[in-house]
Amino acid sequence: MSSASDSGRKRMGGPSSRGGGKRSRVSGLEEEGREGGEVQATAANVVVAVRIHPKEREENFEEGTEDAFDDDDDDDDDLGHQGDYPCTRTFSGDILVGGQKAGSFSAHLVDRQRAGSLFHEACDAESQELQEFGCLLFSSKGAPRYPALKSDTSVARGGYIYIDTFCLNAEHRVDGATDVGAAAIRALLSLPELAGRWTVASYIADSMAVLSAEEKTAEDERRRAYFRGAPAETVKEKSSRIAGVHARMAKDARQFLRAGFAEVAHKEGGWLYLTARMMRSPPMTHAEALAVPLRLTSKTTSAGRPELTDADDQLLSALTGKGVATTATVL
Repeated sequence: MSSASDSGRKRMGGPSSRGGGKRSRVSGLEEEGREGGEVQATAANVVVAVRIHPKEREENFEEGTEDAFDDDDDDDDDLGHQGDYPCTRTFSGDILVGGQKAGSFSAHLVDRQRAGSLFHEACDAESQELQEFGCLLFSSKGAPRYPALKSDTSVARGGYIYIDTFCLNAEHRVDGATDVGAAAIRALLSLPELAGRWTVASYIADSMAVLSAEEKTAEDERRRAYFRGAPAETVKEKSSRIAGVHARMAKDARQFLRAGFAEVAHKEGGWLYLTARMMRSPPMTHAEALAVPLRLTSKTTSAGRPELTDADDQLLSALTGKGVATTATVL
């Protein structure tokens, strides 16, 4: 697993075909009702729609076998495709603004009751991040474990959604804008296909999600250079880079905070969750979301220690040279 202080870890994509959807009108994001499958806001100028891709057929088989799609033929659930365990579904879709594709998402849904004592195993079968978040929030049987969930009666039962990727085009993220992102997140969780199927949702902020194409190319080149044996970063360089990663993760997280998510006290930060009860509260304003403190932007590391300086770097180098200490590199 990539560290949260690396890039935010995302990987899954989705097909280009399209299915049903949900709309949300945004400006203030204050929902005033639902009509004809839409979630609307007052004084809205932009229409955001979220559309799940049609049922996908998963090709989990050895090439050349005749029963390649036998499992799919027995699958009567129209949401995405079944994961490695019958209690999980993987699905993806598009985010549209004014009828034009403006982003995409992918997610997993785990039926906690159906998973039973195999809940953690079912999460782990999909991704290490889902497994870690699942262990953080729930017991091995899918019962609420995290203190905030244990006191929330809305999550005693119901499914668990892990939003794996959430990507918006750059024009909808200018200067850290959160209008479209927050509306799309609310619309996603209000989709008819998910009605009654979840009570807890989660997301890990992704620093790569807010990079431009050019910035992503530069970051990919930096990583390739590292693996080719480029000179190691100084502590100051590494600290500056990690601070930039955290700042980008925080920017990605703000749209989720605005949609109603809260941060879990875990690692460097950026681990976010939402419950069915929290979803019933109106979304925050952009200013309110900016005012929410995040672990990502605190002045200390995840262990509560101050960031290292160049003097610390020189001391560490001296100790390493004498065999007193060893170095560990964070990519």
